[in-house]
Amino acid sequence: MKSDELRERPGLQYGHGETIDPRSHAYETMTVSEFKATCLKVLEQIRSTGRPLLITKRGMPLATVLPPPPEKPPGVEVFGCMAGTCEEVGDILAPLDEEDWEVLR
Repeated sequence: MKSDELRERPGLQYGHGETIDPRSHAYETMTVSEFKATCLKVLEQIRSTGRPLLITKRGMPLATVLPPPPEKPPGVEVFGCMAGTCEEVGDILAPLDEEDWEVLR
């Protein structure tokens, strides 16, 4: 992506539903050379504070480092979340007689 394309876009959409505006001052910026020299320390700081970092090269946005998405609490899963909320009434496997089928009438 070219730097002028980045300037034209109002915000960058990321995988965890966040939109980060490169012109915003809600997070820190750092030059690519500073980031290279202190990469591991900076990554740990991003993980602990939860604040994203904008990496620049010659004053232009180059990359954004985001913290990992929050972990889901244990037991909160999509699969099986409706277990125990429905009730079976009658035999669901028994075949119906022809008189019971409205579509055949």
